[in-house]
Amino acid sequence: MKRRFALLCALCALLGAALPVPAEDLAPAWTQVKTNLRAGAGTNTPVRSVLPGGAQVSLLGWEGDWYIVAYGQTTGYIRQDLLLTGQQGAPAPPASSSPASTARTLRYGAKGDDVLALQQRLVALGYGPLNPTGSYMTNTVACVKAFQRTNRLGADGIAGPKTLAALYAETGVPATTPPPAASGGDAQTSALLRSGSAGDAVRALQLRLKELGYFTATATGTYASLTAAAVRAFQRANGLLADGIAGPKTLTALYGQAASSPGTQPPDSAAPTATPRPASTPRPGYPTLRKGSTGEDVRALQQALKDLGYYTGSVNGNYDSATADAVRAFQQNNDTGVDGVAGPATLRILYEGTPLVASQKPTPRPTLTPGAGEMDGPDPSQVELAHWFNDVKKSYKAGQNYTVYDPASGLGWGLRFYAMGNHADSEPRTRQDTEIMYAAFGYATTWNPKPVFARMPDGRWILATMHNTPHLSGSIQDNGFDGHLCVHFYRDMDEVIKNDPNYGVQNQNVLRAYWEKMR
Repeated sequence: MKRRFALLCALCALLGAALPVPAEDLAPAWTQVKTNLRAGAGTNTPVRSVLPGGAQVSLLGWEGDWYIVAYGQTTGYIRQDLLLTGQQGAPAPPASSSPASTARTLRYGAKGDDVLALQQRLVALGYGPLNPTGSYMTNTVACVKAFQRTNRLGADGIAGPKTLAALYAETGVPATTPPPAASGGDAQTSALLRSGSAGDAVRALQLRLKELGYFTATATGTYASLTAAAVRAFQRANGLLADGIAGPKTLTALYGQAASSPGTQPPDSAAPTATPRPASTPRPGYPTLRKGSTGEDVRALQQALKDLGYYTGSVNGNYDSATADAVRAFQQNNDTGVDGVAGPATLRILYEGTPLVASQKPTPRPTLTPGAGEMDGPDPSQVELAHWFNDVKKSYKAGQNYTVYDPASGLGWGLRFYAMGNHADSEPRTRQDTEIMYAAFGYATTWNPKPVFARMPDGRWILATMHNTPHLSGSIQDNGFDGHLCVHFYRDMDEVIKNDPNYGVQNQNVLRAYWEKMR
């Protein structure tokens, strides 16, 4: 003990510093990254040695934000945030975790202190959500993949020598979004989910995106390309940075009551983050992939097609005949040129749109009689904003026929009230009414609310919103519409938030915005 105290005093005299706060005598510590061992407590002091990541040092004391350490025969100062210390309760990574002397490759199923050190380093760089446990499971694989993609390494989720060297180097590129705070906030909205993440939080995200109409595939709990595309679409519709990463801001908006569905304009107060790109312009960075192509871009394509049910082969990065067949099936079902070549237009639909899964079929384009559905709509001054509960629901009943006019397309079609609850469940009266309605919606089924003028049985014109997705039951046979749709009229917002906080609020927002536009 006397020898160690004398060593410490001699060290302090040598460094010209005041007696530091003593640490546990010769407590072990390990550098988290490549680190400078300096002559004093500050970055303006000379560098005595450069230590590799994972180097073991002896902790002698500290001064301010700096530790005093011994490394072999050299003593000096290291910033506290660059060390893992036994004194702080942090685990000690073995020498094998140093990139310079990696003893083993870490992969799914591995356990130990070197796995724990890997996880802590990933968290420090912002890759998560990840709880360091020392077990290399699904979330660790996902975070390693994310790190590898960001740092331009092969994204296989295996921490081999190259990945470990990049991870512990000072040049390791951190995640695009910083990690969330460790405390405070709802667990649903304080996470950071991105491509490669997996687990219940991802499944909840997918179910919420599915509820809002952005995600059409099965909620698997794996954050793959389709989930990232759905997140980007949600972000664009809600005035957020469209980076495909579900961070705290995106999750707060997603689970909030004002979350918008596809096609809904973001709030007026939301400033766009970039100049919108014309739809006809291919997104930069999307290569043209065809038979014979190989690499990570092909792997991403195969995984996205697999998520949607078009591809059943191995995700191997080889654009073979099976991949080309899957691309053709995707193109056929999503109304794009069918050539088996994954060009920018196809990839934009795949990664940024809301493509149909293999089990879904596009709405057929009916052959309409020229002029069918065209009608003269009312003058805006004739349209009322009538309250659903206080007026509309009391004035009309199930079984009555009425007509809706779409001011965007100039088409009109007949509906029949099916049931009266918090909104008007309705059905197209005839097959032609269904076909005209599909034409007005661009020959696609959607839950996106469309503003329409409803001509009621007594001739009144009332503003409403509606979608065209058939669901549940209906009463009219042979109208080409399997179920019913929903037509929403004006309601008090506090009542809607209480009784219909998601889709009802969305419809009321669209209805109110259109009413303001008419005035």
